[in-house]
Amino acid sequence: MKKIVFFAAAGLLCILWSCNEAKEDTTKTTKPPMSARTVYDAIESGDVSKLDSFLAKDIVDHSDRGDIVGRDSVKAVIADLHNHFSDLKMDIIAEASDGDYGFTLHNFKGVAKDSTMGMPVGTKVDAKGVDVVRFKDNMIVEHWMFYEAQEMAKMMNMMNKPPTAKPQ
Repeated sequence: MKKIVFFAAAGLLCILWSCNEAKEDTTKTTKPPMSARTVYDAIESGDVSKLDSFLAKDIVDHSDRGDIVGRDSVKAVIADLHNHFSDLKMDIIAEASDGDYGFTLHNFKGVAKDSTMGMPVGTKVDAKGVDVVRFKDNMIVEHWMFYEAQEMAKMMNMMNKPPTAKPQ
């Protein structure tokens, strides 16, 4: 369960890249109100000190363990990632925004330092996910994270090997 919270928090920051400053004609290219590098630095380094200007005080991160409520709680989850993963890297594959919602397809990479997240120590994580955030007054107020369950299960060594056919 902690792995899902981890990926949800990581994804939340990735989606910041795709936000627009206001409702506008979506055929125009608009610049996001913050730097994607700032968000990546927070995920990759664990330094969450610059996130206050992007996350609403009452942000809700919808996770599989229940809602994580409040900026400080979300920042704590993000900062805690570095206790469990090394070599963190976040890359955006594609993104879109309509002003109220942002969507980002991203790739998350890292190496498990411990088994807290359900993966054996040393497991190389290389997972694609989709983040969805809702904006209000240029702040993220809600976040949802989706990862491909089958890929996560493989990394956690939870998938049973497919049955092999016996020769007849």
